[in-house]
Amino acid sequence: MFRTTVIPHVAIAAASLACIVAGAEPDPVTHAILQARAYKYQVRVGRYERAQDSLAVLRTAVEAAPDNIEVWNELGTAYFMQITAAANGKSDARVAASAAQDAFEAFDRAVRLDPSNAYATAGRGMARTVIANRSRAPEDLRRAIVDLNRGVELAPSQVPVRLMRAFSSLALPLPLRHDLPIEDDLMFLMNVADGTRAGDVVALLLADLQWESGRRDEARSTYERMARRDTPAAQRARERLAVLSGNQSPPTADMMKLRLNIGRDCTQCHGH
Repeated sequence: MFRTTVIPHVAIAAASLACIVAGAEPDPVTHAILQARAYKYQVRVGRYERAQDSLAVLRTAVEAAPDNIEVWNELGTAYFMQITAAANGKSDARVAASAAQDAFEAFDRAVRLDPSNAYATAGRGMARTVIANRSRAPEDLRRAIVDLNRGVELAPSQVPVRLMRAFSSLALPLPLRHDLPIEDDLMFLMNVADGTRAGDVVALLLADLQWESGRRDEARSTYERMARRDTPAAQRARERLAVLSGNQSPPTADMMKLRLNIGRDCTQCHGH
């Protein structure tokens, strides 16, 4: 998500060229993974129709390599992309309705292959969160929290697992939501992506959380950190500062809208 400099199509070409130089046939599974990542980056900038292409590539790859953890992780991610595509009218909603369960099963398979895989563990937790929120099952949400926390414990410096825990936790019902790990994740992500469009979205989420908990001075400082920039999140930060300076209550409806759109609208962080 943050500071990505790899151009996916170039990566695919480079991997294929390396195989040719080494005198080996290009590995079709590796090629499929790289192709799926190329589609994933296209989805992130608004080409939501590519979500279905990613699934098609990975379903074939997982049949060819059923014990490849990386393929299962990519497949789980592709199902999440399917949910995003459906939210933006670029996928069949009937197909997307089961995507969270499919994502759970893909990540669960990866965890069974390697219980210490942080990405798979956090991914399973994220899928569990989506499923349990829809079914309103508190016990399943608690299992999701265990997975999300375990993912970060396994790889505390890995950006994707921090993203999955932070964004999933923001969607939890208040009685189950613990703000300390969310703030820790958002602070980590904000520092990693400082000065970028994505970093500004994370900073806005963090400042909103600080304001909600009554720490107005901390919230003000976080809003001001990126308010001078030219991004949509920075504009919202300036609006928040105006409300904060007027000693008004937090704009909870807009805060909730921002949180709900995380994962539904990739262009918030990545642009068009």
